[in-house]
Amino acid sequence: MGLVVAGWLSFGTFGKGRNRALQKRLGFYRDRSSPGAFLALVWLALGFAPVLITGPGLSMTQAIGALPVLYLFPALAFVAGYGAIVGRMARRDDRTARFAPGRVRSPWALAYSLLAAAFLVAMATRTARDYFGRWANAPEVRVQYEATMVAALDYLNRQGSGAAAVSTITPGRFHTPAIALLTLRNPEVVPRWFDGRQSLILPGESGATVVIPGFTPLPPLLQPFLAGATLVEELPMRPDDLDRPVRVYSLDGESVAQDLEQSMTTTTPGAPLPVRFGDHLELTGYDLPSIQVKPGGTLSLVTAWRILAPLPGASLFAQILGDGGRPIATADALGAPGEWWVAGDTLLQLHTLELPPGTTPGQYPLIAGAYVRPDGLRLSPAAGANDYFELATVTVADD
Repeated sequence: MGLVVAGWLSFGTFGKGRNRALQKRLGFYRDRSSPGAFLALVWLALGFAPVLITGPGLSMTQAIGALPVLYLFPALAFVAGYGAIVGRMARRDDRTARFAPGRVRSPWALAYSLLAAAFLVAMATRTARDYFGRWANAPEVRVQYEATMVAALDYLNRQGSGAAAVSTITPGRFHTPAIALLTLRNPEVVPRWFDGRQSLILPGESGATVVIPGFTPLPPLLQPFLAGATLVEELPMRPDDLDRPVRVYSLDGESVAQDLEQSMTTTTPGAPLPVRFGDHLELTGYDLPSIQVKPGGTLSLVTAWRILAPLPGASLFAQILGDGGRPIATADALGAPGEWWVAGDTLLQLHTLELPPGTTPGQYPLIAGAYVRPDGLRLSPAAGANDYFELATVTVADD
């Protein structure tokens, strides 16, 4: 109804006579109402325009510009309804009193006003219940509003000190770290951020804290590297929370580094590990459960890096090289953004390489390296003349 009224005010033919009289009976005056109604329709169209571009998947957030003006159209409908009822039911000889402020004499006008007030009260009650009750406590909403991270940061505010590595599905600077800027008030805590589904940050300090929520479970190949940590606490969350459990671990960085040296492979076809990549990180070892893979199969690799300095935009890669040095399988990812790196920490990165079907059986070199986005500039290792480092030779076999 509000859209109809706004369109009528904006595009209808107005003038003296019947149209002008009808407009006044509904409580509108073209000189004052038409520009505002037209602007409201334009605002509504522009506010919904991003939805037409991005599609329904992001419609809720992309249409946020249209939300404020939406409330104008029910008001237009209410005013039009008020004018229509009063114009029809009120006494013909009391037309001026119908619209005079503070002098509403028609019982129909009073009844309509009470009905409108009851409607608004009912809507306000329902909205308050939905917003503060049902919606605010919905498990999906608590996930989107980082309820788990808020609980973890509250724990660090109360009991945290020193290095704290926190796993999150959004380790980028504008997501979970931004929430920490607002909620983490303990100056003794130095946070690092990573996505435990593909990476693991092990601080080099003793008594460090590692937080692993349920949404970022460590994959099987990364779990053994946290075996030396001690489970300190499981944070209390709501029974229907999706991102649970939230486990807090304590570890000794020095002993973890020693365990890594014993469990990781450090032998390579070229120079022995560790190998330094620029001034930012050092490849210290790798874990390759199998050196044989079938065409169309998957090869899993974990690389271990000692962080020397932060490197914004960093990314790690692993590749299987074919003829002419061209990669036939690539795993390019980093779950621990380089801007949060702290010198002395250990970074473990999981690489999953999928070989294309029909790969010719044979021996292929497996390499690893690092580069910086967005220009793709690779960091050259100190050993060798290439911008990558060869770790091992893998066998592609049909058997």
